[in-house]
Amino acid sequence: MSSVEGNVATQVQVVSLVFAGSTAVCVWDVLHNLRKEYQMFRRSSLSPATVAYCASRIGALVYCLGVTLFSTSTLPDCAAAIHGFESFYPVTSAGSAFLFYVRVLAVYGGNRVVAVFFGFLWLAVAATALLVPIGGRGRALDGGRCLYFRALPNDPSTLPTGLTLLLFDTLVFFAISYRLVANHGLDAGSPTTETRRWPLRRLKLLFSGANLPVFSKGLLNEGQEYYMITVIANIAATTMSFWPGIGLYRALGTMPSLVLTSIMACRVYRRTRLGLVGGSGGLGLSLPTLNPLTTGTRSAPLPVEFAPPSMSNVTAELQLDPPLSKNRDVREPSESDLVLKSRSVLCVV
Repeated sequence: MSSVEGNVATQVQVVSLVFAGSTAVCVWDVLHNLRKEYQMFRRSSLSPATVAYCASRIGALVYCLGVTLFSTSTLPDCAAAIHGFESFYPVTSAGSAFLFYVRVLAVYGGNRVVAVFFGFLWLAVAATALLVPIGGRGRALDGGRCLYFRALPNDPSTLPTGLTLLLFDTLVFFAISYRLVANHGLDAGSPTTETRRWPLRRLKLLFSGANLPVFSKGLLNEGQEYYMITVIANIAATTMSFWPGIGLYRALGTMPSLVLTSIMACRVYRRTRLGLVGGSGGLGLSLPTLNPLTTGTRSAPLPVEFAPPSMSNVTAELQLDPPLSKNRDVREPSESDLVLKSRSVLCVV
């Protein structure tokens, strides 16, 4: 570090500390959720979603450990090392996005137009993520320590990655939210009043989730949490990559953004698979305790198996309620309704 003077030395130190902190968060999250992941994998067989989950988790962990090692250790070939470590970025990004691709398929019952449209967007996310290893640069300082930095501000290699991921997350969020709200939550009233309040009410429900069943509201709220956190992180990372005059700080947002996206995507998927999507008051919807098909002091867990994202499987597993009409009475869902609805969604998400 003695050969690096002035502002560059400060930048190297700050970037290394941010990378180390992001790696610590990633490792802590993996260790903290090992028990839940063990339970989740015990209940499921090998499927595209479980492969994507593992790709997101393992890819993020290897990426963080590798880039942190690169920034704090002495390596013989810095250029080759950074490209090797950053090759796990596309693996993580594609895995995280696929978890929500499966989610939107489930909510829309395997609609072919939705499957093709969001499938194309997912392929775009995976393809543009390949540009991140291209945009990374590495060179050796005096003494052998590697210096990590992003591409120059006029290099367009990292812009498509952030924009495509932002577009994918935004469309998935609004598509799922609209589908959930469109099937629940309208109050019965006169035709004139209902017609007049329909757009405004659904816009309000899109953000509040009021009057939605417990499970649907949990899906909506967790989608909002994921979208808010990941979009802010991705916007910050993309902006910093193209901000002129900040030097090595252009690389600062890449790792935190990747870690947050992976953690949130896996958290949403894991909680849904384990039946922990919360209701009001922070109470989770626990399928083993609500199973009406068994008797005794403790109910057996419901069989929660993932159906691959084919049209027949998704359509057969998930049947969404039709929109409420003016001639349909609004009633509170019974306990058995909640169980059947959550079981249907969990079978495909």
